[in-house]
Amino acid sequence: EITKMASQPQWMAEDPQQHAAPAGTQYQPPGPGVAQNSTVNDNSYLIKLGVKALVIGASVMMVAHGILSVLNIANSKNALADGFVALYVLLFASLLFFHEISQFYPVESIDEIVRKNFGFLYKPLGKGGFMVFIAFLNFGISVDTTLGTITGIVLAIVGVGYVLLYLQNPDSFEDKSKQSNLPQYAPHQGF
Repeated sequence: EITKMASQPQWMAEDPQQHAAPAGTQYQPPGPGVAQNSTVNDNSYLIKLGVKALVIGASVMMVAHGILSVLNIANSKNALADGFVALYVLLFASLLFFHEISQFYPVESIDEIVRKNFGFLYKPLGKGGFMVFIAFLNFGISVDTTLGTITGIVLAIVGVGYVLLYLQNPDSFEDKSKQSNLPQYAPHQGF
């Protein structure tokens, strides 16, 4: 026999006073040693700001390397391949640069496009892996530039460091501003 489901769960029909704290009790804040949501004593903001500055600097270096590679394409061992890799270097460096800048000065339409197509940049492991990937693109250009080697090394170190920093302290990478914008869960009946 099929029974008809109630319009509300039982816990919603209960009296809220039934589970209330006893009268006369007051809220006691947590004691010393308990984590507080204070940024005054927390260096994670400064660390994240420093990492963003490193990523922006490495992106600028990468754009410069891409431009120099395109300008010196005549000295290349394989002009077609180096031309394509240089264009990818420029594209990915611009993407990373504008993503980091959008964290300071958000533009909703650009943020929506980047989130839709490059959502991995909003996760620490995805962003770190992306930085390591594009670091190796700098080594793939045969035009001899010291800037390319230095940029690849710096970007690989920053990418691996970003992942290690996340693995050491994942709580400092939580985006508290986005948590309140999540849609409310609306249960539905049936299957």
